[in-house]
Amino acid sequence: MALDSLRLVAELADQLGNQVNAEQLWTPIDAVTARAGLDALAFVSLTTKFCFHSFSMPEYATGYTVVAAVTLVATLLIHANQRSHDSAACVQLQFLNLIITSRDIAHTFVRPCAKYWPDERFWNVLLSFGAVTIPGCVDVIGRWARLGSADPHLVAVIGLACALTSVGIPMWGRLKKYQLGPAHERIEGRLTSAGTVLIFSGYNAVVEEVMYRGVYLQALIHHHPDPSTASSIVGPMAGVALSLALCVYMRVPEQLMRQNTSTPWQQQDIGILAVVGAGSAALIFFGWTYDTHGVLTFHNSLGIMVQAFVFGEGHRVGGLPQGKQGMVMLMAWAAGLGMLRLLCDGLGLIYVAHVFGDATIGFLILYIAKYVKQSQPKND
Repeated sequence: MALDSLRLVAELADQLGNQVNAEQLWTPIDAVTARAGLDALAFVSLTTKFCFHSFSMPEYATGYTVVAAVTLVATLLIHANQRSHDSAACVQLQFLNLIITSRDIAHTFVRPCAKYWPDERFWNVLLSFGAVTIPGCVDVIGRWARLGSADPHLVAVIGLACALTSVGIPMWGRLKKYQLGPAHERIEGRLTSAGTVLIFSGYNAVVEEVMYRGVYLQALIHHHPDPSTASSIVGPMAGVALSLALCVYMRVPEQLMRQNTSTPWQQQDIGILAVVGAGSAALIFFGWTYDTHGVLTFHNSLGIMVQAFVFGEGHRVGGLPQGKQGMVMLMAWAAGLGMLRLLCDGLGLIYVAHVFGDATIGFLILYIAKYVKQSQPKND
């Protein structure tokens, strides 16, 4: 019923746009204005998802849904008025975030489905593909759901990223004294062998790549050159301003200060940040020199950083790695994957890197369970 309602809203918005244009009651908005509006709405929607995921604020439960629904309807109206690949991608982002933040959709669809497969993220992403039923949105998936290039230079960079991951993750675990946080205990019971580590890594990489480097990044980039850099940042600037206002209203700074005193946020050695910094600098240099097609524009680079922030924040509280260091590590990693996704024009090599990263964490957890904990003295 919820998806039917969303589809009805979309059809009404499309009909309204066509009717209004036909009657010439308004002048269709131009592409630059439409892009700015889509960018601002995407930022607000992602902020809503970020607040919903990272902070326990039940008093705003209805507010999350209202904001997500309003940004979806506004995006649908822009899509009906100025249909493009940008608007189609933003429609799916809005669908996904409404599904994530809506209690009604969760109770009606996601949680009943989770009885058959317990990962709600999987169902959230799957249901978001209902957006392809909206006129003009059916081809949005083909813009990112492909293997992409396997150029030797890109393969070499992916190899470098995997090498840095194989150093950074164990270093982080050692600095944490092999106490990786609440998610560690939750995942440890599932990863009992090398086989389960590889299966889990492969599955998790599919879900997260589709969500972050697929749906989110596709909506945050522009698919045609912008008239100027100034025109491309109007929407993001408006989105940041609205997002900050929303965060202040929802008392996010207060919640962050409270979380800052928890164990995952305690100060640790900064050695790991040297590895992160070196890897990030190498990837940025490669991106500048390899980008012969001009895909790493200022706006697209900003979109890469936004999806990287959302990815890092999504792991900060309840994921791995978590805490301040975990967020910085994952932001740098996700930014590198986002840049390479645009350079590869697909997810093939990016998926390999993600599986390697998840497997590194998985084998670290397996090592801790089989060797570190076994060597610790038992309390009688």
